[in-house]
Amino acid sequence: MALSIDELVLTGPPKGASNYSHLEFLSGDGWNLASNGIALTPNLPSIEHELKLETWSESMPVINHVTISRLHPNLNEFTFPMVHELQPSAATLFVCDQDTTETDIHTALLHNSILVSERSAYLHGFVGILTELEHLPSILTAIVEQREQHGLQRKENWRRLVLRLHPILRLTSAAYDKSHLRKIDPFRYELVVSDISDVQLSQFVSEILCQLVRPQAVTIPSTVEQSGEWLLVINALIINNIEVHQSDEPLFQRSIHYHNNFNEHIGLDFVLEEILSNCLLERNFSSSDTKLCAVSTNKRVLIVGHDLKFITDIAKTWRSWGVETTLLKSKNH
Repeated sequence: MALSIDELVLTGPPKGASNYSHLEFLSGDGWNLASNGIALTPNLPSIEHELKLETWSESMPVINHVTISRLHPNLNEFTFPMVHELQPSAATLFVCDQDTTETDIHTALLHNSILVSERSAYLHGFVGILTELEHLPSILTAIVEQREQHGLQRKENWRRLVLRLHPILRLTSAAYDKSHLRKIDPFRYELVVSDISDVQLSQFVSEILCQLVRPQAVTIPSTVEQSGEWLLVINALIINNIEVHQSDEPLFQRSIHYHNNFNEHIGLDFVLEEILSNCLLERNFSSSDTKLCAVSTNKRVLIVGHDLKFITDIAKTWRSWGVETTLLKSKNH
């Protein structure tokens, strides 16, 4: 059963009370979601900087310095501007080494710094420039002169930082039963297709299925007929556990409109921006009146496989849609 916001109790560090004033809040050492005294999530530890996250800004801060440890063995060889505080207060070209901690990187990324390292292991799961440090002067010069901004790296690190630190994202991902939290699950959203002239049906389904965070539902205009190519598109989405609805208005509170420049990051970026700007939204549940069902396009389906137990389950799904199905056991894989 999906619980509403009014039924949830959030436990967290006292400093988080102002961030989640719309929820019943209890002070504690870590983070937890509960309802009527029953824990819905494990207790998760508080992480430094978790409440300092901000929405993404396309404006890249100017970088003029390199952050590097005073203990770095090659320090005396460098002549470029340097700072040695491993938690800088502004954007820098941040050098990660074997002594760099996750907290050091979190601090650097909160200021939209660019990471550079000789080994990927020093980046602690984030992305950066992998290079020998002898190339630092030319890299810094290109950044200072704004010939290189490394915008893709910066945005990818912003995504990873929010996913790693945000308390609600961490709690909903770790929930014992996610169905209880589906009304507030930040990863549930609706993709609205307002203008079908923007849709190239040959790539529409793959654009949706390739999303790092897929939509819970796709809403198409009432003028679309469930036939021809659209029938194949609708069936493909439903088979992949994506609801399809017909409506001329968005049905969920958390909705994004489809456009013809749709890449795999659109859905993820949308839900991250939403959780940071609007926090928790109790999503509207769609009506069964608008929900479409898969329609048979074949008189009979032939399913071939070496494992009858496996293909029998597939056959049951097709038969539940009213499709006649034949099973054929293969002698080889």
